[in-house]
Amino acid sequence: MRSVSRRLGGVTLIGVGGLLAFAALVLAAAELPASVATVGPESAITIGAANGGDGAFGGHSALHPVAYAAGATLLVAGTAAVRNRPVDSKAAIAVPAVGLALALVGVALGSGTIAGSGGTAGSGAAAGFGTGLESGIVLAPGDVLAIAGTAVGTALAPVVVGALREHTIVLLAGFVVALVAVAAAPNPGLVAAVGLGGGGGAIAAAWWLDPDGWRP
Repeated sequence: MRSVSRRLGGVTLIGVGGLLAFAALVLAAAELPASVATVGPESAITIGAANGGDGAFGGHSALHPVAYAAGATLLVAGTAAVRNRPVDSKAAIAVPAVGLALALVGVALGSGTIAGSGGTAGSGAAAGFGTGLESGIVLAPGDVLAIAGTAVGTALAPVVVGALREHTIVLLAGFVVALVAVAAAPNPGLVAAVGLGGGGGAIAAAWWLDPDGWRP
């Protein structure tokens, strides 16, 4: 009877996680960026607003990494519950992989890239992130926020599981991923906040619905 209850809870987690992930991807594709970036002869980039946009986030907002991180965490935790297994080290490591895959798909769906020196980018291109002028790819600020915030949020699962299962390598891996994402982001405070909100909230919800999956 208990295993049936776990599986039902797992189905709920998968449903909520899938809904969050799907909604974030749809919104990333639907909220087409409104800014246009132009690369000048000296490789300087200027950003102008079009269609009423302010060019701030492109196709992503601060809510997207929350949804990506929470969705990935709930999907993996729900799958473990449906299989009547604990959220172990392998499942924990799968959370960042799933979350970053969602974030990258969202970036591909909702953002433009810079064409190269002397060219004009499509919607969503922005200055100041990465060294992509040579390769023709520069991420919009919202895309950087989405990827970095998702990395922080999904890294919480390896940290928690590594601590619970006394698996030092998994714990350190999660900690390093989160630290690198925060350090590399242009707005570390915002990235940390959205990551902790998405990943931490999802772990709390998953633990509440499926405590057997998280107990040491």
